[in-house]
Amino acid sequence: QRIVSHQVDVIVDHHQRELGPASPEAFARVREALLGYRFYPATVMVRRAQFEEEQRPSRIGDRLGLGLFLPNLPGLNPLCLAAIVEISVLTDEPGLVRLGYTTTARHYGQGEWVATVSERDGKMHLEVQCHIRPSRWFVWCGLPLYRYFQLGAFHAGYGNLLRLAGTPAQLRNEQTY
Repeated sequence: QRIVSHQVDVIVDHHQRELGPASPEAFARVREALLGYRFYPATVMVRRAQFEEEQRPSRIGDRLGLGLFLPNLPGLNPLCLAAIVEISVLTDEPGLVRLGYTTTARHYGQGEWVATVSERDGKMHLEVQCHIRPSRWFVWCGLPLYRYFQLGAFHAGYGNLLRLAGTPAQLRNEQTY
């Protein structure tokens, strides 16, 4: 079920990146991470997945509990911004995997996020589309900072998929920025 908003989205992203050469092994690792919503490394976001608790594959309608880590004062643990999303897009075909979610009322924004990994021309390609409108006062007040952390999270997630794809470290460092 998609969230339909008659308001204008404040943040609209469309990222396209190459993940490196396609191979059955590399695609399988990236596929498993995406379908399990392990796009982001655990240093950026933790998640709790309904489908894992039930020991089954993810499916449309599953809910994910997310915790986005935000830096805190030196010497203190990071803050954890909690949210709940619902899987609304799911594709698992040879050479194509896609996972997307819509936000719920227990999220700090209203919108949708969709990540796609495909094999084309002997390479793996990542596409992430996102549109969101803040729904909490603290996000509106800190919108530039929120945006900074959001883009940082994308780069960390992209770097995580590059690592899983087996892209050499030197190329990963060049491609994430």
